[in-house]
Amino acid sequence: MLKGSPILRAHSRARPNRSVAPVSDLPAAGGSAVGRAITIGAATVLIATQTIAACVAGGWAIGGFLGLGEIFTYAFEIAGFALGVWLVVKFVRTALKHNPAR
Repeated sequence: MLKGSPILRAHSRARPNRSVAPVSDLPAAGGSAVGRAITIGAATVLIATQTIAACVAGGWAIGGFLGLGEIFTYAFEIAGFALGVWLVVKFVRTALKHNPAR
């Protein structure tokens, strides 16, 4: 494109040149202890549901793929549930350990 082309002028009007604020003008990171607790709680709920559901579904898929029957499929699902709960407990312990409010 040429420097004075109409396309370039239209593009420069559509996206104005915005300056970035210096780091010292940004609000401090963190927030209140209540806000951090809510964030950890919300993340725990989200991660727990997804992790446990994925582990149980994995047990169901393995049992179905191998064709081991209903009882062994349930056993794989229970093992997946136990694995999911263990992973969530590890997540919560790590999140609480690294929480600056403590």
